[in-house]
This record gives sequence, structure tokens and C-alpha cells, in this order.
Amino acid sequence: MFRQPRWLLRASLVVIAALGVSTFAATRVHAARTPLQAADAGAAVNQTSPGAGTYTGKVVQNGPTLILKGKDGERQVSVAPGAPVLRDHKTTTIDKLKKGDTVTVTLNAQGVAERLDANSGGTSAGDVLKWLIPLIVLVIVVAAVAWWLATRRRSGHLHGAHLGRPHHV
Repeated sequence: MFRQPRWLLRASLVVIAALGVSTFAATRVHAARTPLQAADAGAAVNQTSPGAGTYTGKVVQNGPTLILKGKDGERQVSVAPGAPVLRDHKTTTIDKLKKGDTVTVTLNAQGVAERLDANSGGTSAGDVLKWLIPLIVLVIVVAAVAWWLATRRRSGHLHGAHLGRPHHV
């Protein structure tokens, strides 16, 4: 029976624990950044106040209406037909804006958006897990291969001229 080296077992446990802690921390950071939803789903949304200027907020809803959440709460934004929309400095359409994108809206005197400049939302826990899970799998595979190679060398199966041939020949 092969014995697993203690250092490899300990190193594997440290790596797995570190990855678990980092996943937990990333999830906690994401949860802290995610705004709490209103208790009442039917809560009123402020209409964009008339007047020229800019308004910056994160996309809460982009369906039949565009709703942004800024410092002063949620606002419904009316967009002028043909208004230019930029997302990450590239021309796009309003329907390509995604929940979590930060949008700066340029308003005309009537409070209608004449221009929208958006930046894609930050890294979410789901985005972190997209690369973290394959990394965890890779670490486990590398640890298993290292363990296998270490046990094969100790047992002497890789040494000698009998590789691939039975011992009695």
C-alpha cells in the first residue's frame, strides 16, 4: 500500500483552505456592494426631474423603461429617439445596457436623455467563480499527479530495466 507524503497532504489542505477563504471573501465583497432591494416590489420610482444636466446611476432595470439607481434613489429615465448610447466607449443600443452598468445620462431642458455613457458593471461573484472553479480543479489535479509521482518513485516502479515487462522474464 502506498503512503501519501505528509507534506503533500498538508500543502493540498492549505491550498484548498486558501481557495475556500478567497471564494468566501469574494462572495462577501459582492454581497456588500450589492444594494438591498426595496421591501415593497411596487415601490414608486421617481421620474427624471426636468432640467438640463447629468445624472449618474447604476442600471436597475432595462426593459420597457430604463431605471437607474443613484445617490438619491431610483429614477426612471426617458430617452430621446436616436440618442447616442456608448457602453465601454463603443457605440451600442439602449437594449444592450445591462443590470449593474454605471450610466451617466446627459439630460436636456425637459429632462429627456440626449446621451448615455455607460461602463460595464464590476466583477460579480459569478464572474469570480467562472475562473476560480477551474483553478481549484487544476490545483486538485496537479496535487493528485504530484502525489502519484511521489508514491511511484518511492515504490521503485519507475526504476530498473523492467518497465513495461513482467518481473519474471
